[in-house]
Amino acid sequence: MTPSLPDQKAPKIFFLGIDGLSLHILNDLLRERKLPHFTSLIENGCYGELETMRPTNSAVIFDLAPTILYLSGLPVARDMKGKVLKDYIQEDFINQHPVTSVKSYGKREKKIPISPSPSVDEEIKERLKALGYIDEDA
Repeated sequence: MTPSLPDQKAPKIFFLGIDGLSLHILNDLLRERKLPHFTSLIENGCYGELETMRPTNSAVIFDLAPTILYLSGLPVARDMKGKVLKDYIQEDFINQHPVTSVKSYGKREKKIPISPSPSVDEEIKERLKALGYIDEDA
């Protein structure tokens, strides 16, 4: 795994973790066809249950981005909050692929908060209904 430079295209990765969701509950809902978007994610990717470490060593959300960058072969920005979750990665992999870093990927511009109008709220609601995220009755 050769780390890529920030300007190279990297594969898109989407990691979704739902704390406390058991796979047997998810599988029941999938069988009942109640989660079409989850079904699509699973059919076009992968899913599985994470094994809990003993003692439980919970990661914080800030550690996900550096860890995903590292596992994608990309350098971790030193100005990012969080760290690579080495405790969750096999030691021989880490030894073969040391963590690399860059100073920064740049600062994001601050966005001006926008107060949505009732018509925007209704438009968003209609889009969510059309996508199946909310019931027609909502």
